[in-house]
Amino acid sequence: MVDTESDDDHGLIWEDEANSAVEQLLDAAELDEIRGVICLPSHYDDGFDFGTECSNIEELGEYLREVYDREWYSYVPFERGEAVFDNDSWGIVADYLGDADQILEFFVRHSAPEETESILTAEELIFDRTASKILRVSLEEINDELITYLAKHPHKMRDMPSRSFEELVAAMFRNQGYDVTLTPCTRDGGMDVIAVQRSGIGKAMIIVECKRYSEDHKVGVEVVRGLYGVLEKEKATRGVVVTTSYFTRDAKQFCDELPYRMGLADFEKLSSQLNVWKTEIGNTRDRLCR
Repeated sequence: MVDTESDDDHGLIWEDEANSAVEQLLDAAELDEIRGVICLPSHYDDGFDFGTECSNIEELGEYLREVYDREWYSYVPFERGEAVFDNDSWGIVADYLGDADQILEFFVRHSAPEETESILTAEELIFDRTASKILRVSLEEINDELITYLAKHPHKMRDMPSRSFEELVAAMFRNQGYDVTLTPCTRDGGMDVIAVQRSGIGKAMIIVECKRYSEDHKVGVEVVRGLYGVLEKEKATRGVVVTTSYFTRDAKQFCDELPYRMGLADFEKLSSQLNVWKTEIGNTRDRLCR
């Protein structure tokens, strides 16, 4: 039911088993629209657990972390009673849930009305997965407070749900004068954002693919090559891959051979752009205060 993606296809056995357990539960999850709960099968073989029901994202996250921890500690090596490797079930489960659009939207549909009217801070907008979906209707939620926060803490971009990161990238292009279209989250084919620039001599269309990855998960040449294929098919002017991580040598080399058609924006470039935007926000506020 849910599309999941692993940052490393060849992990250690305790990572593989823990990730596999979470993926299997999410794939088997059943959405009960009548009662507003998500039903997960039992993960345990002790004969006492008949599964669980989760009525919100917090309950689901807690159950998935419990399963992840159990599998992790069943396989990880121990020395003198202590696990040799650290466990990051919070981060791993957050990544899975951040990509589980169907589940997140289910909880939004079944949340109490008053929850959708709460005022959110920039940090809450990033970390509250359900809130991100509620506020997704418009790019206006990518506001000055959020940009200022991310400029100070650029690594927090990696903790955003994938859709929120796409919204951020779209807002960056809009801030630079482009007419921006954010494509539907169900769309395949590499086009997350379409940015059009109009001038007296014509139009230029940039198609953007966003990859919200962890720091050590580099974007490979296959992603860049795939976007170039979309670029040719759509007869766009330029294609850009934007990521919170970095690019492999092959990916960079591919783009170097197409300097006028393909571009790459990694974590450093994004951080730099956020700082430029933050400075613009500060200058605007100064002018308004005069």
